[in-house]
Amino acid sequence: MPAPTPPEKKPDRHYDFRGTNIVFALCSLGLLAVTLLMVIMDYGRPWKRVQAEFRDLERQSIVRDLEQEQQAINEQQMATVLQEITAAEEGLEQRGSEVEAFEDSIAVLDKRVFESDKLMRARKTQIDAAKWQYDIALQGGSESSIASAREKIDTLTAEWQQ
Repeated sequence: MPAPTPPEKKPDRHYDFRGTNIVFALCSLGLLAVTLLMVIMDYGRPWKRVQAEFRDLERQSIVRDLEQEQQAINEQQMATVLQEITAAEEGLEQRGSEVEAFEDSIAVLDKRVFESDKLMRARKTQIDAAKWQYDIALQGGSESSIASAREKIDTLTAEWQQ
């Protein structure tokens, strides 16, 4: 007995898509090629090179102008700073003589303060000695020695307070 033949398979669709898929693939490749060709042609336009060269030249010109401006500003700032320095040095020279005069007067005043302090301390010592003698006179009881000691204290105190 011959082998039974399987039943014929019916397609799921009523239309064969194999040809349609081939046409779609070819159209897609054609569209990709046209898009790439458009980008390449747009990139290679001659006026774009001219624009790029102009941008480079303009950038160089701006950088050169900026450097010149910075140099001019630096020169102006240096001139201003130098003028300020010379003015400050002149002021310092003028004030230097004033400072020397002040230092001299301070030295004189220091000497006077030292001398006055020395005299004040000497008077204070003499007053203390006179008070000690007054205490001794008080202990001794002699009216004349008490009066002379008291008079000496009053005289020294008056001199000390001047």
